[in-house]
Parts: sequence; structure tokens; C-alpha cells
Amino acid sequence: MRTLLQDVRYALRVLAKSPAFTVFAVVSLAVGIGANTAVFSVANAILLRPLAVAAPERLVDVQKHSSEGAGQSFPVSYQSFEHMREHNEVMSGLACWGEASLSLSGEGGSGAEQAFGMIVSDNYFDVLGLRPARGRFFLPDEDRTPDAHPVAVLSYGMWQRRFGGDPAAVGGSLVLNGHPFTIVGIAPQSFKSTVPLVAPDVWVPLSMQRVALPGSDMLSNRSAEWLHMFGRLKDGVTAEGAGAQLGALAVQLKAENPGGERDEEEKHAVLLGVTLAPLGSFPVEVRGSVIGFLGLLLAVVGLVLLIACANLSGLLLARGLGRRREIAVRLAMGAGRWRIVRQLMTESVLLCALSGVCGVLLALWIKDLLLSFMPDMRLPVDLNFPLDWRVLAWTCALSLATGVAFGLLPALQASKQDLASALKSDAGGTRGGGAHRSRLRGAFVVGQVAMSLLLLVCAGLLLRAVERGRTIFPGSEPEQVVTATFDLSAVGYDETRTREFYRRLLERVRALPGVESAALAGSIASGSSYSMAAFKVGGRDAMLGLNEVSPEYFGTMRIPVLRGRGLREDDRTGTPRVAVVDETLARRFFRGEDPLGKVIAADVSAQSVGAPIEIVGVVRGGSDESLGWRPNSFVYLPAAQPLFGTVQQRLILHARAPGA
Repeated sequence: MRTLLQDVRYALRVLAKSPAFTVFAVVSLAVGIGANTAVFSVANAILLRPLAVAAPERLVDVQKHSSEGAGQSFPVSYQSFEHMREHNEVMSGLACWGEASLSLSGEGGSGAEQAFGMIVSDNYFDVLGLRPARGRFFLPDEDRTPDAHPVAVLSYGMWQRRFGGDPAAVGGSLVLNGHPFTIVGIAPQSFKSTVPLVAPDVWVPLSMQRVALPGSDMLSNRSAEWLHMFGRLKDGVTAEGAGAQLGALAVQLKAENPGGERDEEEKHAVLLGVTLAPLGSFPVEVRGSVIGFLGLLLAVVGLVLLIACANLSGLLLARGLGRRREIAVRLAMGAGRWRIVRQLMTESVLLCALSGVCGVLLALWIKDLLLSFMPDMRLPVDLNFPLDWRVLAWTCALSLATGVAFGLLPALQASKQDLASALKSDAGGTRGGGAHRSRLRGAFVVGQVAMSLLLLVCAGLLLRAVERGRTIFPGSEPEQVVTATFDLSAVGYDETRTREFYRRLLERVRALPGVESAALAGSIASGSSYSMAAFKVGGRDAMLGLNEVSPEYFGTMRIPVLRGRGLREDDRTGTPRVAVVDETLARRFFRGEDPLGKVIAADVSAQSVGAPIEIVGVVRGGSDESLGWRPNSFVYLPAAQPLFGTVQQRLILHARAPGA
């Protein structure tokens, strides 16, 4: 220990004598270490950090999939959930949730805002093993009688933001979609949700579904598949065994209840299975995309650090020339070669320790920079990625490995001296091993150039992926597109008033100076900003991207129609249902056949179950297949032929020029 302290003190003196080198080395390594720390903190929060719940290793996400495999998961109906909850023998608790966009305000309509809510079963929080920060969670009887128990649990963030953390908020009133709700509890601060990154503002019981999702009765409709399930495994039960039993229950329910779902031929076309995944993990459809993107990001910042290490190794080789006589004298006085190596390695590790501290501080800024490139999200997301013990341990290990990586070879080279020639040479002499050092320096230069080229390639792929994620569609100009969201059903508008409102809105907006075109859409099919719905396509069940749009949508978004036609004003209620699909769907399901005239069937609500929808056009897709991302297949339906009844719409404007 005494010798180590001597080495540290001597290393500090040596580094202090060369402030320019020390600052350059620390800054170079801090950038590399900081970038790696920032990216790892994101990966840790998304992929590694367990949910802040009791015994998270026993919690599983129950994912229903088609007989073709677990490549795409499906939600389930309320009846399926109840059947599995009552008849399974592998779960100590099975819970569910669905999502809802809510209009939230105080009494009298004060402080109105749009909030993201979850409609959950009464045991949602109990299965997770959570305790409320204030108040209580839902009671069993609050989940049974429709519309009878208007109660809500607020997220900790909403409680702080809207009520300032006032304990009196519990027991108070909150207006959701025009209906008063009583706040009965506050969720714990550490809990966001069971979905990665998603942070809802409020939870309401299943019994209040018709208020949370106006215009639909999802609880009594067997074909309304909108709920996501998770459960806690009983002791001694494996995920594989539980998945097999739940899959058998799903098939049993499908066979016993054909009425109202599909005709007899379709009923047996696709059997359903169930797979279990760790709760809090990404859905199978996007898991590979997330891992691929983070992997590429780690490769980029890893190359940055490797280039910095190679650069510093070259500098240390050059510094070794200036210290030849010093090291030769120490060797001549009896110091062992490994003693010299340890001293030089102490200097390298000390540099990396200083760089690690600076890198952690720099990581906080780099992390915010990375998050600024995220595309618009349909759901409110929690982008708080703390530097927890995993991240700090990663930084310490990375700093130590970096010190060894760039310091070991120069230390070995500097300690390998021809004493006679070194003692005779002056401080800047290059005799003795000069050719070998030249070859090493040349190797470092070649290595830096090779890694720099590889870095450019990876950075190009990454920037392309980021740009495609931020760009709405190829050919569109994001800086000229403006959107605004309306949810009139949440404030009591019926379908007739809603249609009239949108008609007049489009007329007035199109008359504004600088507006080239305007359209309505349920969502913008970019990034995660789209809705999903269950369809039957070519005898196969599929979860597809769904967008209900006005006829001007494709022109406004600069989406070319490749085959057939787009949507028209006469595609409305009372006329045959039509759809436009993207080229990804056409390739995926029809494989060379002409999709025009083919029929798909929707499976989303009681009003449209199995309703034939004719494909009348094919448009260019807006998804990205880079990084191994599976492009989403989209169905575009006329807004005048809605599947869900009155839905939330976005107004999309395309200006004539930037800044118009």
C-alpha cells in the first residue's frame, strides 16, 4: 500500500509538470467515457433496470400471438382476461390494463389538459405488490358494476405537478372526460408503469371504461381486443409451464365462444398461443429494433473511445522517448522492469480516473443531447435515466479498462531499454529501439485511420436511422408540417357535432394564408405515433398500424399513391367500406399478387366485427427497414367510415414555405 501511494504521488507530480498533455488526455478520454456512460445509462434504464415492484422476477407479461409464431403480440378481450383469471392455476394474480387519452380538468373546467390514462383491473396494483404513497388503490367491488365507481389513482408526477404534492388532494375531485372522479390514492414515486418508458398520469378501474373511452362498450363486446395482461407466477411455476396452460385456455375460450367473433370457417383458421416475457420488457415486435439501435449507438461511442485510446497510446510512446534517460537511470540503480511498468501504468490509470469523473459529469449533458433526437411519441414517456449503481460500476470498470488499454503497451515499450545507449543519449535521443517504436507508431496511425473510417460508417447509419425516425415520410418536409390534436368526444361532442366541427375547421384552416393543404388523421404514422388494431388479412390474424384519415391526407403528407386510388369524399358511412394499404402490407401478405380488390376484415369493435373492407389503393410506406427494424404495415381508412366511432383526430397543415 505504501509503495502504491508513492506511485500515485509521483504520478501526480509527473502529470502536473505536463499540464498541456494532461488536459488533452483527460478531455479526450472524458468525451469517450462520458459518451459510453450516457448510452449505457439509457440501455440500463430500458433493458436492465428491473421494475420498482415487489419480486419483479416473478412478474410476466402475457402476450397472445398467432399460430405463425410469437413474432407479433395481440391484445385480448375483457372476456378472455376474465376467463384466464378465473380458470388458470399458475398465477397467484392476473391483471390487465388498456390505454385511454383523457381530457382532465378541475371542477368547473379549470386547468384543462390532455392526460394519458390507463384503464386497469381492480388488482392491478396488488399484483405488482405496490403500496400507495397516499390513500389507497382500487377495491374489488369498484371493478364490477359499469359506471358505478368513478374513482382514480394519480401518478406521483401528476400529483406533484397539478396539486403541488398536497395531501388533501386525496379525497378531492377531478374531472375526466367531463365526468367527476374522486381521487382515492397516489401511486409511489418510483413506479411509472409496466410498459417501458411509458408514464401514465392517472389510472381508473375497468368499470369506468365507457367514460374513459366514450362511444364504445368494450367490456361487453367479445371482439373488442384492447387489454394487455400481466401476472405473478405462483411459487414453483415456470414461465414455460404457465404459458402452455394460458395458451390452452385461450384456445378453449376461442372454441367455446364463436358467436359474435368470426364465422365458423374463420374461427378455426388461426389458433392462438400465449408466450410469457419478463414484465417491463419491450413487446416482441419492437424488442429487436430497440436492441439493434442501442447496439449501434454503443458501437459508435465505443469506437470514439478506442480512437482516443489509440491516440493517447501514440502520445505516450512519444513521451517515453523523452523519459528514456530517467527510466534508464532507475533501471541502472536496481529498479525492476515490472516496477517501472507499474509506475507508468499508475500514471495511465490516474489519467483515466480523472477522465472518468469528468466523463460522468459530461454524460449528464450527452444524455440530454441524445434524448433530444427522439421522435415524437404518441404516449407520454418517462425519460429519466438516473446514473444508478450499475451505471457508476460500468463507468469505473470502463475507466480501469481504458487505462490498461492505452497505457500497457507504451509502458512495456518504455521499460524495455538498452541501458548503455539510453544512458549515453540525450533526453530527446531516439537511438535504441527506434525502428521498433516507428513501427508501433505506424501501427497506431493505421489503426486510428481504420477505426475512424468504421466510425464514419456507423455514424452514418445511426444518423440515417435517427433522421428517418424523425422524418414523417420520405418526401415530406417536417419543418413545413404542423399538427394539432383534438378529442371532441372527451368533452361531450356526439358524432354529428364532431363531423360538423371538423368540416368547418378544415374549411377555415385551408383559407388561411400560407397553408398549402390541410387534412385530418387519427395519427401520424411515424416513430411510435400511431395506433394499432387487429385485422384478418388473407386468412391470417395481424396487428396492423391503423390510421383513419381525410381524403387530403396523402397529398398533405406527400405520400404517393403507387397503385389504384386514394380516398375520396364519397367514401363515407352508408357506402361500401374501403381501405388504402401501404406497400409493406402488400408485400407481406399478398406476395406478388395484386392487392387491389382484395378484402380484409377488421376486429376492433361491435359495430365492425368482420366487416369486409375492400383494398382500393396502395401507397408508399413510411417505415424504415434499417437496423433490422421490421417495418409496420399500415391500413388507411376513411375518417368518414370510422371503426371506433368518434375518435381523436389530428389536424395536419402543410405550409407553402418554411416559416409560412
